[in-house]
Amino acid sequence: MQIKTKVSKVVIGFALTLLSASCVPFLAAPAAGIIKTTNGGTDWQAINTLKDQSGDLGGVSVSVLAFDPTNADRVFMSSYTGGMFRSEDSGESWERILSHIQVYDFAISPDNSDVLYASGIFDNNGRALVTKDGGKSWVEIYKEASTENAVRAIAVNPANPQEVVIGMSSGNIIKSIDGGTNWKLMNNFEDRVNRIRFQNGNLYVLLRTKGLFVSSDVGQTFAPSLTASIGGLSSSVAGSFSGFSIGSFSQFAVASDSNIIYVTTESGLFKTTSGGTQWQRVAVPVKNDEVAFRAVAIAPSNDSIVYTAAGTTVYKSDDSAQTFQTQGVVGTGFVNFILVHPTFSQIAYAGIFAD
Repeated sequence: MQIKTKVSKVVIGFALTLLSASCVPFLAAPAAGIIKTTNGGTDWQAINTLKDQSGDLGGVSVSVLAFDPTNADRVFMSSYTGGMFRSEDSGESWERILSHIQVYDFAISPDNSDVLYASGIFDNNGRALVTKDGGKSWVEIYKEASTENAVRAIAVNPANPQEVVIGMSSGNIIKSIDGGTNWKLMNNFEDRVNRIRFQNGNLYVLLRTKGLFVSSDVGQTFAPSLTASIGGLSSSVAGSFSGFSIGSFSQFAVASDSNIIYVTTESGLFKTTSGGTQWQRVAVPVKNDEVAFRAVAIAPSNDSIVYTAAGTTVYKSDDSAQTFQTQGVVGTGFVNFILVHPTFSQIAYAGIFAD
């Protein structure tokens, strides 16, 4: 099945009315936007200033954060409500590089950080876009024919930057091998795709209710890693713990050791040290019986340092998730994404979603 798309320019310049916020302690965090720690989570500050002084990011619900792979001072952020933004000074100020579209996910080309792919929905149609000049101009490379079917996830193969994979609300996984000119259906999981990531030579797909699947052949075949069924876990992981059901899955993080994977769910945080053969539910000191975990991140420089979040609370472990400490509580909204500095693990960013 070959899917061809019409290429068109997307105009930047959409005006958003944003709420006010400034650099303040974590307990006075904004309802949305971005917060940052430089001391391993002891203190956090809101970092939501826009360069053009048109407002700030205090009202923007964050979907994903990522560093430029060649320059950690450059940080990108996508938003469900405000397009995409870039900071050149480690989050001290931000500029909008894409508007109009609700951006669920984005990916940076591994060989040229001026090439970015964004995915989401605009005017009731799922779309994927690319910029080759760092966000000055964007081209639509995929438009979904069906309505209310967002492109929820996008990833670029580090081993082949022309290979782009997108995942839909419908469960379709679609691949391009020419940077988005032509597309081919790879799989239909018949479940909403939450995340797609290439890492350590594997392609990982996380589905909303069916769980985590892994491909070692760039999507030709997928094997279940962590799945759930009514009444308990499926047979693929039933040996880990029986009688425990998982209703929905949110995000995952893979360590430099690909045997170590964390998955956040509405039933808690789960971890494998065997590449998915066996899983365990991680003990986290949640407050107010809050077990719906969303964000999770592993420090790239140290697999033993893990950040996660349940609702309004951030937790951190320095011992590979054997123990966690509470690192702060957001006043409103919830922590939707966590990004840890590639070299200095005490520096981390968190994106907040307006509740």
